[in-house]
Amino acid sequence: MTSDQAGRGTAALEALRLADAVQPVPEAVRVAAEAAAARFGDAVESVIFYGSVLRDGEMTDRILDFYVVVESYRAAYGNLLAAAANRILPPNVYYLEAELLEGGRVRAKTAVISRRHLETLTASGTFNSTLWARFAQPVRLPLARDEGAGSRVARALAMAVRTLAGNVLPLLPAEFTSRDFWNLAFAHTYSAELRAERKDKGVEIYDLNQDYFDNVFNLLSEDFALGYEDGRYHQLAASGSRALARAAWFFRRVQGKALTVVRLIKAAFTFDGGADYLAWKISRHSGVPIALTPWQRRHPVLGGLSLFIRLWRQRAFR
Repeated sequence: MTSDQAGRGTAALEALRLADAVQPVPEAVRVAAEAAAARFGDAVESVIFYGSVLRDGEMTDRILDFYVVVESYRAAYGNLLAAAANRILPPNVYYLEAELLEGGRVRAKTAVISRRHLETLTASGTFNSTLWARFAQPVRLPLARDEGAGSRVARALAMAVRTLAGNVLPLLPAEFTSRDFWNLAFAHTYSAELRAERKDKGVEIYDLNQDYFDNVFNLLSEDFALGYEDGRYHQLAASGSRALARAAWFFRRVQGKALTVVRLIKAAFTFDGGADYLAWKISRHSGVPIALTPWQRRHPVLGGLSLFIRLWRQRAFR
């Protein structure tokens, strides 16, 4: 494949991701996105909507997931400690509720990330899969300051799927389908974090939006010089690269789970209402009932540690 062909594949992937991202969103999503952006004022470049609510469209008793992209952490925060925490271990996470015009309230979890981190943490050199795993999936862009902000998000979204592919393709056999790729990708990225969702969640993610994932992978195949015949892709992966990829995913799982614990501890200090949110989310996905005690709310770090140990024993995490 020539560099011009690869370039066309990348440009087409950016265009596809942008066209998918700018689709209309429900009023509740727009209201929550505006509320999320209002907290950080003029520093906001865009708001990205992602996650389970986007996938299945069901909003009853659910929490929306957003990433707020800011120019810089210094511009977003008046608090130097909050800015430093976001820079050292992104993202900072906040909880919000917003009133809807027709009545009722919408709840959301808002993660804050700088433009620079959005670009670097989706790039191929980033070992941790947290951001490129999320942004390889469909997202929406309910708010963008201008065309340039939207284009920057599209580039990061395209880079996220290319980074995912570069780390997953060596694990696949010589012949495989788009479905094989995405299911393996989600199985590995989910296992690289402490997750309450069941192990076959990746199959559901692919099945909910099969056309999108197939179209994205078709464009990826151009950049990775994959052959295609009778519904199957073909690659030549050296055993050495496969062994290296397996080792990388082993260490990525160790690192990812450790970072998840550290982020949970950090969230105890930065996430307004975080303890109740985390308990609700874990209980909802795992089926393990959780009732926080007053002591756990007053002492979120120690209480969270004791809760984590109890839930681990009950196999709420995978």
